[in-house]
Amino acid sequence: MNRLTSLPALPHTLWRLIVSGNQLTSLPDRLPAALCWLYAQDNRLTSVPENLLTQPSLRLVNLMRNSLSERVQTNLGRAQHAEDYQGPSIIVDVAVAQGPARTLAKAVADWLDGEPETVALWQGFSEEEGAQEYAGFLEKLRTENVNAADEGFRQAVAKDLRRAANNPQLRARYFEVASDANQSCQDRRTLAWNGMQNARIIADIENRVYDNRLGDLIELGRVMFRLDALEGIAREKAHWLRTKNSARRVDEIDVYLGYQVQLRERLGLEHIAPGMAYFNVSDLTAEDIDNAETLVRDKETAEFADYLATDWQPWDTVVSRIAPEAHEAMSEQLIDAMGDEFDDRLKKRLAALNLTGFGDAERELGVEVRKEIEREIRGALRDKVLAGLRPGLQSDRHILPRPDQSNGNVSGAPIRPQRPLVLDAEEWVDDAHISADYALVRAEYPGLAAQARFVEPAQVQLLRETADETVRQELLQEIVRVDQQPNDTADFLFLPVNNGRADQEGDHWSLMFVDRRHRAAYHYDSAGPLNSEAATELATILSVNLLPVRMARQGNNYDCGVFVVDATRGLAARLAQGERPDHEPLHLDGLVADRPALQRRLSQNR
Repeated sequence: MNRLTSLPALPHTLWRLIVSGNQLTSLPDRLPAALCWLYAQDNRLTSVPENLLTQPSLRLVNLMRNSLSERVQTNLGRAQHAEDYQGPSIIVDVAVAQGPARTLAKAVADWLDGEPETVALWQGFSEEEGAQEYAGFLEKLRTENVNAADEGFRQAVAKDLRRAANNPQLRARYFEVASDANQSCQDRRTLAWNGMQNARIIADIENRVYDNRLGDLIELGRVMFRLDALEGIAREKAHWLRTKNSARRVDEIDVYLGYQVQLRERLGLEHIAPGMAYFNVSDLTAEDIDNAETLVRDKETAEFADYLATDWQPWDTVVSRIAPEAHEAMSEQLIDAMGDEFDDRLKKRLAALNLTGFGDAERELGVEVRKEIEREIRGALRDKVLAGLRPGLQSDRHILPRPDQSNGNVSGAPIRPQRPLVLDAEEWVDDAHISADYALVRAEYPGLAAQARFVEPAQVQLLRETADETVRQELLQEIVRVDQQPNDTADFLFLPVNNGRADQEGDHWSLMFVDRRHRAAYHYDSAGPLNSEAATELATILSVNLLPVRMARQGNNYDCGVFVVDATRGLAARLAQGERPDHEPLHLDGLVADRPALQRRLSQNR
């Protein structure tokens, strides 16, 4: 048994000191100048040297399971969370709370101040498996995590709680993750929370949130690809660090979280937590971070298309719903190809390498051939889906070949064209065309930014399609909010309405113009009542009264989308001139749709 109660004079060149499991009551006032690592857990320390936080070379201090007072621990934690702190990472115990553990509802209430209805829902989940562990996780996340001081992080946790209150499957996943994370240090809990965010994204995909938002779905796929790539890089880096110094304990979890945090903005990983407590432990340098970013981007350019088609299950799930016949045909083709075609390719591959009859070679090359066939067949379906342009389904033809343009946005904001679009003489206008022209309208009428919102087609479709009321309410708030201020909302909304569904192609566009001041909606349909059902449904969702308005009629079967963008432009111009539907609707019975003008705007992107 170790018996040290004090330390002897220490050499000034000492760079690592391990004195755990002794009976030390204090540390030397002057530690060696070269000291980098200090392990003093499981002692009887009641205080720390005053200069501990400013020791020039010190990187990590482990003081767990000592007799440090709550005041000392609090002061150490507060000092490390300061913006200008550059001292060592110090690991301490968290003071044990007195009295019984907080209930699930109370732990939730701490994050949802002023939302008694949601907290009341959580009271009913206290008997679910893992509920108490999740309550403890929330409490530690609030009181013992470096990210708790970040306003964006707090809002994300609150959003999580609202979402999970209405989604039993997501809630169960959160409870499961929390059960494994509570006994870990705060950085591992941060990584666990990041995992919960990934689970939320997958749950949204399973709940059809992205069935009409393929652009956003692809961006999410990029984010998941980057995280997977970073995990592999972290594993290799941790192995290298262990090989370099076998006496050092290196945890690839610390390295992985370090990469995530440092590359959060550069790789568009905004859904994960912004900080970690003990980055120094990761032993990552600025060069490591830069190299990792380059590796991830190079890997994405070379491999993402195949990853999307063959490795990312959520993509396959969505495709099976929005293109069921094509997906079923692909599955049958894949099964057939794994018979004679697989055998034929494998035989030729073995013969070309003079390896016929070698069992090991047959097994290894067999895996390669299977993947090759799967890439070809699933890749063909991927390309077919992305090339399919129809109303009600956002066009993604510019997204997959341009990974350099990706910003990792996962907030639900639409993907806008990165280059001019083409609209043929009789081509139906699709989501991408409307989004592009709406972007031009915003630029043309900047004075309307505080009064009007030009809503993206994918957002309108999601309002109608989602079965998750929490998602719908959050989307409504996102739509009406101006400059992200919760009480600063737009008076007017322009909503392009399509009669398509996730399982049914749409064939008609119309425009709903909403005056939120009077809770009124005006439906401009160039085909009369064709879209009345969709408009009535949308008006109910928005809690507005649908009022009659005169609208010009289209003279063909393909210009409905042109009428939508031109009606939007006509109304926007009248709003900009000060005209309002206060006494009578803003009729558009004299509107003339101008397809050539729209073609010019789209082709010139101005």
